[in-house]
Amino acid sequence: MKANKPDWHNQYDLFETGNLIFRFLANQSVKQEMNVENFEEFSHFITHHQIAPLFQRFPIASFASNSQQAQFAGFVEKAYHQTLHANLLRYRFFNELIDNCAKEKIPVLGLKGIILSQTLYANPGHRPMGDIDLMIHSKHRMKFHRIMKKMGFEPELHSRFQRISVHDLFGGMVYFNPDTGHRLDVHEQLYSPFLPFAVQTNDVFERSETLTVQGGSIQTLSIEDHLLFLTYHTLYAHRLSPLKNYLDLVLFIHTYHSKMDYDRLICSAREANLTRLSRIAMGLYEGVNPNFSSPLLPDNNVDNDVEHYKSLIRSKKMGGQSSDISLSNLRMVKGLGNKVLYGIRPFLYIPNRKSKASGLFGSGKLTAFRNIPDYTRALIKLIGPGKKLNQFVG
Repeated sequence: MKANKPDWHNQYDLFETGNLIFRFLANQSVKQEMNVENFEEFSHFITHHQIAPLFQRFPIASFASNSQQAQFAGFVEKAYHQTLHANLLRYRFFNELIDNCAKEKIPVLGLKGIILSQTLYANPGHRPMGDIDLMIHSKHRMKFHRIMKKMGFEPELHSRFQRISVHDLFGGMVYFNPDTGHRLDVHEQLYSPFLPFAVQTNDVFERSETLTVQGGSIQTLSIEDHLLFLTYHTLYAHRLSPLKNYLDLVLFIHTYHSKMDYDRLICSAREANLTRLSRIAMGLYEGVNPNFSSPLLPDNNVDNDVEHYKSLIRSKKMGGQSSDISLSNLRMVKGLGNKVLYGIRPFLYIPNRKSKASGLFGSGKLTAFRNIPDYTRALIKLIGPGKKLNQFVG
């Protein structure tokens, strides 16, 4: 390893690191800690994976020298206070947004960080949020857009010109407020229509639940829908990176597994074509809680799937986002119709940088996936190759 180029991406195993941190969070008996030799490399690692604030609470890492230990303590203390301050501002803004939407009779579901930071973690300063995720029904799109404009937000169309993400294909929009720095990721569907996962938006809203959190009540997904969404988001869309997503997933199962309606979970997983992937999620949790038992773990095949998934992630060391594919790997094609290529329909809606945006979501091109890396092909095959769903899709 070259001293001037820290190889921190390959230094730490994501599963081992995540499982160790989970044991601290779950108050399990921990007989080991991380022995860290290089402060710079480790600080890069935990910053990238958005887990630095957790080290403020737990003695997870130990350093060879007292000076590095003190330096690390100051580093994570700063990360914690920055996260706490940012999250409290987001909570206040989100409550204001909910009130404005209620006046217009627009139901809003909070997703991911805005919910999980207040329900899974003992302190909201321990779970960073990059943006605020929420879900609305497509029929309320224009009314919601007017609310965003009044609150100083603009659609962030330019982000589509650099990278194409499955995250951008949900029929939703990213809004940004340059004065406050708040960014909203507005979903109209839970899963991209270009992937072999599906669920009816009306059903999601009908099954939604109300949570009491700081500052009031928030409507969110049912436990079962939220678990499936986290499973998709963590294991498929982001492939475990950043590591905070993996902690969200195993902590969610740990917190709510006794409250789940497993009949509903199994039916919803089948509807969304997420049965096999949800079994892998349960299998990963079973790895840190051997006493856990679930109807989704009926046989030893789950162990094989879990090990297969781990081998795919470890083959790249650092997970990365399978949903992000650079524009250099996209080619214009015609005549492919509705054929499915490795689980992804070839035609995608991409804003055209050469033409002015028309309407709320801009104008676009028809683009097809090409040169998909072998690693991504293997991952997609594991989860399900499009319309012809194999054994990995339930």
